[in-house]
Amino acid sequence: MPSKLNPAVRVRAAGFVIFRNAAPGTTEYLLLRHCNGSHWSFPKGHLEPGEPELAGALRETLEETGLNANELEKIPDYQQEIVYRYTLGTDGATRRGVPAGRDALVEVEKTVIFFLACSTTEEIRLSSEHSEFRWATCEQAAGLLIHDGLDSVLSSADAFLRRRISRR
Repeated sequence: MPSKLNPAVRVRAAGFVIFRNAAPGTTEYLLLRHCNGSHWSFPKGHLEPGEPELAGALRETLEETGLNANELEKIPDYQQEIVYRYTLGTDGATRRGVPAGRDALVEVEKTVIFFLACSTTEEIRLSSEHSEFRWATCEQAAGLLIHDGLDSVLSSADAFLRRRISRR
């Protein structure tokens, strides 16, 4: 049966890998659990038309965690991009890894730009999009991040921070 997909729609998004130094030598990363699908991720979201990536990442982080720019110390020289595809059904639900069927309308190609920041506060104020948050070590976070190359974003951020610390 031929695919009923429209041409791929390209979507851009941005977010932050947020960390804290929980104890000497221990870095923990902020993960958010989505209400829709219950998967874990970093704060991120779609960019508005014409919105710069960093501005969008800050806006989405504020919306999803309550953390504003004054509560984040952005780490210079870190930026990671991932690209993935998924299928959107007529009901708006994603169909990752499922062949296109009668209700699959659009194939989406999503590019997400991640920045890196240290949180200066422990107070997280979740949006209604998320059911919980967790501070997790790299090893713990790697076991929770199951979608869309987020494990490679985590690995690159953690390696970047370790290199930075070793240079001091």
